[in-house]
Amino acid sequence: MGVGTNRDPGKREAPSPWWTPLGDATGQRWLPNLSDWHAGDIVLFSSQGDKDAVGRYIETQQKALTRLPKRHTRWIHAAVYLRDGVCVEATLRSGVSVRLDELGKRLERSDVRVMRLRHTAEGGKWSSDAGWRIAEAALSYLSLRYPSFVRLRAAMQSDLIGHSAAMAAVREGARQTIYCSLLCHAAIVSGAGVDLAATMNMHPLPCAFSASKLFDEVPVVWCKPAQ
Repeated sequence: MGVGTNRDPGKREAPSPWWTPLGDATGQRWLPNLSDWHAGDIVLFSSQGDKDAVGRYIETQQKALTRLPKRHTRWIHAAVYLRDGVCVEATLRSGVSVRLDELGKRLERSDVRVMRLRHTAEGGKWSSDAGWRIAEAALSYLSLRYPSFVRLRAAMQSDLIGHSAAMAAVREGARQTIYCSLLCHAAIVSGAGVDLAATMNMHPLPCAFSASKLFDEVPVVWCKPAQ
């Protein structure tokens, strides 16, 4: 939470124009290696501290529904990276939105993991074009809301059983609500043609993006800001 331990003091990184690099206990400023993150990457978050009610619920359900180990189920939120330290994400507060300073705020209170899809549906390797298609697909869902906490459980369990129907409803505009990992899944289906649920035999909750062999991890390295 906050500045991670994987640091490279010799590397300089251009700061995001939208938020300030984080300070450590000595006052030194750091930011992650944003130049290595690309549009379409899936950014996962996990708080080491107290989680809110939604976070606690998602972590509990991931453990029960997937039986994955804690190193995967600890990731409770997923977003699609755009550029310059900005993501598109679905949150209870704002629905699907792009908040320019949100990534900086999340990094202050959360650990972060970055995952990148390996292949497109055509069998080709990941490319920047494929990444931008995923990002653009995520942006196309900006009008959708996040389900209320009361309805989140029903939505998640329904989608676990019928993920194909859930995807069709999203693509056809028949669905008015969407949660974070369903947004990421829908963007990958639309942008890269890869149906993760069918391939992984599980609906892609945040933990599934961490566990899936369809993704490579982009190591997060904390760097000093470029002057």
